[in-house]
Amino acid sequence: MLKSVHCILLLAALAYAAWIEWSVLTSAGLLWGIFFGFFIVPFALFAVLGLAPKKMPARE
Repeated sequence: MLKSVHCILLLAALAYAAWIEWSVLTSAGLLWGIFFGFFIVPFALFAVLGLAPKKMPARE
């Protein structure tokens, strides 16, 4: 259950980052898109992965 919630959060964060990246690309141009792409997408990825538990609890 926790793993599926984590995957859903990861996909949502990456989809949101991709939407931001697309809006920057279409409105500001390629150079701004590349500039923000090096920040927004990795930040979304590491922010979600940082919230993930380090060790899954053992089932009893």
